[in-house]
Amino acid sequence: MNELLTKISYSFSAFLSFISLTSLNDIALLIGIFLGVMTFIVTWFYKHKTYNLQVKTASLMAKSKQK
Repeated sequence: MNELLTKISYSFSAFLSFISLTSLNDIALLIGIFLGVMTFIVTWFYKHKTYNLQVKTASLMAKSKQK
């Protein structure tokens, strides 16, 4: 338990020192980059899911037309 509290306090201390070294513009830039990357990942994931569903639907329709 003591080791966990030590790691948490060191991590929080490192986080606060990072925040104190950066300006609000830098923080806003990092948040903007993070949100842009996350938007790209979510969009890619759902486009990929949609594409796979369309391929599956097309193959099922082709099989039903052959019968």
